[in-house]
Amino acid sequence: MAEHNETGKTGELLAKSYLESNSFTILEQNFRYGKAEIDIIASVGNFIVAIEVKTRKSAPRIEYFHAVTKSKMYSMVRALEFYMRIKGITLETRFDFVRVDLGGDEPFIEHTPSFFVP
Repeated sequence: MAEHNETGKTGELLAKSYLESNSFTILEQNFRYGKAEIDIIASVGNFIVAIEVKTRKSAPRIEYFHAVTKSKMYSMVRALEFYMRIKGITLETRFDFVRVDLGGDEPFIEHTPSFFVP
């Protein structure tokens, strides 16, 4: 597997552990709908949350946020709508972002709830 794929998988595992330790219930990982993918779908409180995870070995903070384009946001919305329809879920939705930085001595994780609103 390519190094960037390994980095991404490591970040998603760290994000999953972080979310679970903060009362999120992980429902799906790498959910696909057509060409769209949601890294993690979770529930917390009265929300279904689509979570985009970006992992880097080193990058400026701003670079992480620019990695989520309007096209990516649109595809996440469509994929989450499909997921909720097939599962019969009627909770409120939220779109979060988790940044994982592997460049230091210890991984750094930053969670941004409601990263975007459709």
